[in-house]
Amino acid sequence: MGLEDRDALRVLRDAFAPAEGRNDLVRRFYTNWFALDASVRDLFPPEMDSQRAAFAHALHWVYGELVEQRAEEPVAFLAQLGRDHRKYGVLPTQYDTLRRALYQTLRGYLGQESRRAWTDTVERAADQSLKLITGVMSGAADAEQGPAWWNGTVVEHARVSRDLAVVRLRLDQPLDYHPGQYVNVHVPQCPRRWRYLSPAIPADPDGRIEFHVRVVPGGLVSNAIVNETRPGDRWRLSSPHGGFHVDRDGGDVLMVAGSTGLAPLRALILDLSRFADNPRVHLFSELAIPASSTTCPCCGRLPHTIRGSPSRRSRSTPRPVLGRRLPRRIAAARPACASDRAVGRDGHQVRRLGRPADPDLRGPEHGARDQGRSHRQRRTAGTHSARPAVAVGWRRAAPHRGTGRAATQSRRSGRNGQLG
Repeated sequence: MGLEDRDALRVLRDAFAPAEGRNDLVRRFYTNWFALDASVRDLFPPEMDSQRAAFAHALHWVYGELVEQRAEEPVAFLAQLGRDHRKYGVLPTQYDTLRRALYQTLRGYLGQESRRAWTDTVERAADQSLKLITGVMSGAADAEQGPAWWNGTVVEHARVSRDLAVVRLRLDQPLDYHPGQYVNVHVPQCPRRWRYLSPAIPADPDGRIEFHVRVVPGGLVSNAIVNETRPGDRWRLSSPHGGFHVDRDGGDVLMVAGSTGLAPLRALILDLSRFADNPRVHLFSELAIPASSTTCPCCGRLPHTIRGSPSRRSRSTPRPVLGRRLPRRIAAARPACASDRAVGRDGHQVRRLGRPADPDLRGPEHGARDQGRSHRQRRTAGTHSARPAVAVGWRRAAPHRGTGRAATQSRRSGRNGQLG
């Protein structure tokens, strides 16, 4: 039966379930893998807790999809992982040792006296599924013709505030990405540690790219970027991921950004400004910076058609960047209001223009990475007759998982990272 045996696949899925014993299984796997192939240890950072959690989460989802006999999305996800893993320098032989180590670990774990779950049918399902997982990843990596990574040089590092920096780079070769996508970034101060960042400008044919980074308490990489990055530093970027975008043929769009969640929305607006006909866009962002949008590096260059109401954290009123009304019907403002608890004039503006009907919309403290989240729900609010699509960006919100080659986006977040 193998991959058609749902009961056997369910046993494998449950082995990686978020319950007691999962960490023991994954810990055993990495111990076995590093013993079998010492070269793979150099692919990972010293601390492995987050890596083990991401690995278990990814395999639990993959096996869950196989239980439901849905192979298309897992295969696309694994292929994207294989292409993306090229930036780590993964060798074809290391996929083989991964498969062997995981097979041995599952056999020992499920065959324990207390479990006795390792049967002939489970063994066949494990053998075939692990060959599928590693085969898809290795095959996609071998078939990819594009660069494994992009190198770039930091040309400017601007400290916007004590814990916020704007970093501009010049890449050795242009990186083609869609506005709203994100990339995995490696900085020299933190070897073998990668972090997801959203470009704050559209793709540039000359290789220029810009990131906004805020210090995450206890975060090694964010602290290094904000406090230690200097012009001349060499960064490494992965291929782009995600499908966060604005439908130019749709209705009005309301954008709400928290902190550096403004970056992907900024890139989207700058890209929209290239066109003469666009949906009406309102942008509300929360930045604890007492400056107008003409002096804030995070907000600069955004086209305005309206004056924004002042943020509760700012004593100044944003001024239009451009003194004329643009035909593009793009509006940008900076009130600090992005939650259901928003009150006063700022809260009224967001509610009037339409806010996301999403019960999971939470602040940055609930997130995981420096990314924006897209909510395509449409809603009529107050007396506003339009039904705006809502795009929300939060600092450290969970990144979108791209299941295609940088153009599609899975709605299941949290599966990105190293599988092995």
